[in-house]
Amino acid sequence: ASTYYARMARITDGELTLADLAAFLGWTVKTARVMQHRANQRRAQGQSRPGDLPPPDRRYGRTPVWSLATITEWQARRPGQGSGGGPKPRT
Repeated sequence: ASTYYARMARITDGELTLADLAAFLGWTVKTARVMQHRANQRRAQGQSRPGDLPPPDRRYGRTPVWSLATITEWQARRPGQGSGGGPKPRT
């Protein structure tokens, strides 16, 4: 976790903020925010998808935090390219 957040919220080494998550997965922070927003919307509608970002393990105020174990497990079972998530073929 970054020094700033660690001081402010006491985030431990095994926890990832959204910025840490983005860096860990090779995404931009904007991509991570969009992924979290879409996953939250689908969960609220009862339409979760296998590739959705998991809900945070905890929150420090408004800051969502995931454990490293949660993210590595999610990444291992996340569907890959070509698993049917794209547009439907034209007929």
